[in-house]
Amino acid sequence: MATLYDKPVRLLMHDMAASMGLKPGQSFTREQAVQWFAEHYPDTKPGTVTAHCCRSLKIDQENAVLLTEN
Repeated sequence: MATLYDKPVRLLMHDMAASMGLKPGQSFTREQAVQWFAEHYPDTKPGTVTAHCCRSLKIDQENAVLLTEN
């Protein structure tokens, strides 16, 4: 699958967490993730960011995404 940037979104999610200063177990909302990508990687579609939040990270009951250590 082709990527728009030098890394796939899956890896850019890790960059986002580091940029936000998040540690494993801390959370961020989907909206924060979409906003971060809009600012740093504007060609990434919001739906793609949301899908990666759901796919590669665990979502809690309040729609905040929790970082996992895998």
